[in-house]
Amino acid sequence: MSSRKRELIQFIKRLYPDRSEIALHEPKLGREDEIFVQRAVSENCVASVGEYVKNFEDQLRSLAGRNFAVATVNGTSALHLALLAAGVQAGEEVITQPLNFIAGCNAIHYCGAHPSFVDVSRATLGMDSESLKEFLFSVTERRNDGELWNKKTNRKIRACIPMNTFGHRADLREIKETLRTYKIKMIVDSAEALGSTAYGSPITNWGDVAVLSFNGNKIVTSGGGGALLLDDEDEAEKIRFLATTAKVEKGYESEHTEVGFNYRMPNLNAALGCAQIRRLQEFVDIKREIARRYQIECERIGVEFFVEPEESKSNYWLNCIFLKDLDERNEFIRMAHESRVHVRPAWRLMHHANMNRTGMWLDLSNSEWLVERIVNLPSGVSGSAFDSELNQDLP
Repeated sequence: MSSRKRELIQFIKRLYPDRSEIALHEPKLGREDEIFVQRAVSENCVASVGEYVKNFEDQLRSLAGRNFAVATVNGTSALHLALLAAGVQAGEEVITQPLNFIAGCNAIHYCGAHPSFVDVSRATLGMDSESLKEFLFSVTERRNDGELWNKKTNRKIRACIPMNTFGHRADLREIKETLRTYKIKMIVDSAEALGSTAYGSPITNWGDVAVLSFNGNKIVTSGGGGALLLDDEDEAEKIRFLATTAKVEKGYESEHTEVGFNYRMPNLNAALGCAQIRRLQEFVDIKREIARRYQIECERIGVEFFVEPEESKSNYWLNCIFLKDLDERNEFIRMAHESRVHVRPAWRLMHHANMNRTGMWLDLSNSEWLVERIVNLPSGVSGSAFDSELNQDLP
């Protein structure tokens, strides 16, 4: 494998010829981004709630195919608001997946609730619909109060957060039908998946609420930021209200009628988002070309490259490969970093974190298998061989 590792590292260097040190995913910023941000500064329009926030939300809503969009300070705050809007309360339970970034579990804990876990699929890297069905069939019951309860933990189950991991769709169609049967709110974590499609429609069109992130490492960035996308007007207004400190204007005064949050995106960030979102399709096209070249090279050297699931078109936010085992994974990561090529393993599984052990889970063997083998490869647009010209051949 050592020769194949070296060949893959050299290929990555050719893929990013303008970088002496290759980042996992750096933002692509240009003159248009500067103009939008400078305009916001010159107009003294930098705080929360204003023209750029509204314009950014309108663009997101249109791209996502949803009725409403609410921009927030980051993706974690968006997840928190989605859970609150779903009615999640302290002592209740939210189902999610163990192969995940910490934001989802943190948002669950912010509500005083507990995360429980169902396995992911090796075919999608997202929540496995069959594992979800097995979990709900095995451990839940609907009691006399009309609520769905976990028989093992004696907690109400209010919501479920599947994730579109690395930009690839989860089993969204099957998950939707299962959650509808059990009357559980579906909050789709699409933080990494803007620009991807699932079953012929924007991936953000799935779920009662879809959540996005515009962190500096996402396909488009606002520096920091997130958003909720949904269709229910009352729910959207509730989310906007909670995100704006639950403030009610009363003449010359204002009052706060419940616990709210200072979660609205500032105009300065939204100005950058307005510029970046205009280039989304260009970024998706370049990232898909990068993924295609990775796939060709991995097939040539005999390394397993993860390809988008059927009935989807992924933004390939982070390309990934599967290596033979944990030792081979760690050896490749060490070699890459010594060559100043930043690759990374998947996140530590969520059910292994101390604060998440109050939840429950059944079989998580796919997640355990994947976490020992996944390596994410550099996947950013900036500095790639296709940065300026999509059809340029690699040297």
